[in-house]
Amino acid sequence: MKNYSSFVRFAIYFFLILSLGLEMGCVRPTPTVGPPIKYLLPNGFTGPVVIAFDRPNGNNSEEINGTKIYRIPGNGILELRESASYISRGERFYYEDAGGGLSEIPQAFADSEAPDGQEATRISQLDPNDQQVYVTGRRMGKFGSTDGLVNFRRFSVGRISDSETNSFNGDKLVFEYRRTTLKSSSQ
Repeated sequence: MKNYSSFVRFAIYFFLILSLGLEMGCVRPTPTVGPPIKYLLPNGFTGPVVIAFDRPNGNNSEEINGTKIYRIPGNGILELRESASYISRGERFYYEDAGGGLSEIPQAFADSEAPDGQEATRISQLDPNDQQVYVTGRRMGKFGSTDGLVNFRRFSVGRISDSETNSFNGDKLVFEYRRTTLKSSSQ
C-alpha cells in the first residue's frame, strides 16, 4: 500500500465521510411545492388562525381551478386531513361575506420574513396607527401529539398596531390547540 501524506489521508477520509453523510440522507430534502392557496375568512374576522394538517377527523380542502381553498371557521382553527405543502406558489387571503363575495386582505411582512425577489409590504414601512387590517406573522411548525406529529400553519389577521399581540395570541392558540389534541387523544 502506498504511503500517503497525512494531508492526503485527511482529504480522503473527509470526502468519504461527507459522501456517506450525503448518501444516508443528512442533506435536507427539497421542500414540497404545492398549488396556490386561497384562505377564506369570515367577514370581519380578526385574530389568530391555526391550520392543522394530517388530522384523521379533519375536513377536506376544496380545489378550484388548481387553487386550494381553505375556509377558516369563526374560531380560527381549521383541521385538514391532507398533508401540508411547505411552499405554495402563491397565498392570498380574503374575507368572504354571506353571499360569497370576496374582498382581499393585504399581507404585511416583518423585514426578516418578506419573500425574496418580490415586492412586499413591510410592517416597518407602515403607519402603526393605520386602521387597515393585514395578514401578518405567517409561520409553519409542528408539534408532537399522542397520535403523531401535527404540522401546522399559523397567521394573524388584524391592524398593524395589534400585530405583536396577535402574534402572541397566535402562539397561545397553537399551544391551546396542542393541549386539546393531547387531551382528546388520551380519552
